[in-house]
Amino acid sequence: MKIKKLTPEQVQDKSLGYKEYKKVIKTLLNSMQSEHNSADLPTKYLALTNYEFADMPGKKMGLIIPGDQTASWAKLSKELLKANKKEISLGQCYISLDEYDNPVLQLEPLKGNAKKALLLKQLTKTALKGTGVEVAMAAAEEAVAEAVADASEATAEETPAGPKEQIQALLVQISDLNKGINLADGLQPEDISQAEELKTAIRQFALLLKDADAGLRQEFGAAFIKTRKLFKKLEEEIAAAKALQAELDAELAAELGELEEEETATAAAEETVAAPENKAEAIASNAALFEEINQLIQESQLQQLV
Repeated sequence: MKIKKLTPEQVQDKSLGYKEYKKVIKTLLNSMQSEHNSADLPTKYLALTNYEFADMPGKKMGLIIPGDQTASWAKLSKELLKANKKEISLGQCYISLDEYDNPVLQLEPLKGNAKKALLLKQLTKTALKGTGVEVAMAAAEEAVAEAVADASEATAEETPAGPKEQIQALLVQISDLNKGINLADGLQPEDISQAEELKTAIRQFALLLKDADAGLRQEFGAAFIKTRKLFKKLEEEIAAAKALQAELDAELAAELGELEEEETATAAAEETVAAPENKAEAIASNAALFEEINQLIQESQLQQLV
């Protein structure tokens, strides 16, 4: 799906207006519903938090541009990622339907450290407002995980694994889990469950090695030392990620509270503005009524004189 009626330069120099963007995103989402409507048919996306549109200066808003990226779009994504990866999210996306057949834009982040809770909130409140499309972080394919589990179970039933095979299988599991976690930039709150799963696998590996014979302990000794260091690092990162999640939850609650206060204040202001208009209308109506009454009185007096 091509990105139409929008250029990378408009995004980069912030000459893009919110009203103009709303027309573009609606067109792109409509195309996605026919071209990219499953996890097997994704397209790429560029998303930003705290973006300022040309006609909405000072307003921190969300922006997302789904579509296949040309060389110029890929260059922009790379530059934005290098400039401030804390406010950018790059990855794949597709549209699915929820249980009520409402379209949901599913995001699969691959690069960037934009706060996912803030990204979802800003996209919902601004970028996708009025489009009829909701947004969410895509879940992993459960069917694949179930197939792997079934295959492993069937293999285990056929030939019971010995201590060495069990240790090797756990090391493969540890490696796979570790690939999906980026500890270099700090563990993200959404990766806590996977990090906990990785800790469990490391603990199982240590227990197996403890009960193994001297030959296996020597063979996998180096792996034990590495996984032990990783275990300690995971404990630190999980604690930090949980603290970050608590901070994000508090920030979101505070921002939602401010939004409710703004909406309440706006509603009160509208009522205050409406009141004088209603009062003026009432005065004018009363004046017209009194004029009609005076006219009737005058006509009655004239008739009496005649």
